[in-house]
Amino acid sequence: MVENMVFKPDWSVLDMGTGSGYIAVQIADKVRNVVAVDINHIAVRCCRLNVNLNGLKDKIKVYQSEFFSALKNEKFNTIIFNPPYLRGEPKNLIQQAWLNSSPENLISRFVKDAKKYLFKKGYIQIAYSNLSKVNLVKKIFERSGFKLIWEKQRKLLWETLNLLIFQCET
Repeated sequence: MVENMVFKPDWSVLDMGTGSGYIAVQIADKVRNVVAVDINHIAVRCCRLNVNLNGLKDKIKVYQSEFFSALKNEKFNTIIFNPPYLRGEPKNLIQQAWLNSSPENLISRFVKDAKKYLFKKGYIQIAYSNLSKVNLVKKIFERSGFKLIWEKQRKLLWETLNLLIFQCET
């Protein structure tokens, strides 16, 4: 996924739902700075460990946050989001990474606030599986003032992962 994402050296990037921080660590040398957030305190601890082990404390800030709650008035050129896309009730913190009772409602909540944290004409880069309703996700973004500008699919053993890049039209 990272090799197909769009970045510029002067960009500020938000990695929403960072998990272990893999993407944040991979892109830190390609952009000005990265803010990595996750709702899961264990994921945040793991991300901080990876940031420290890779010597990137000056490039990546890590926060525990439900969506944008830990952010003040920060703005980003792009937001990366790898949301849970399988429908179901998570039984523990780990399952929250891929299970949600309504993935489409989660996406709607995210998109509703995302514009406030993007610079004008900013981007959202989202990974979403064909195991869920990719076309519905596209419609949610488009109804919220985003335009799909790029899509790439990658077939895995049991699913196809879609990288969707939307640009804010306002």
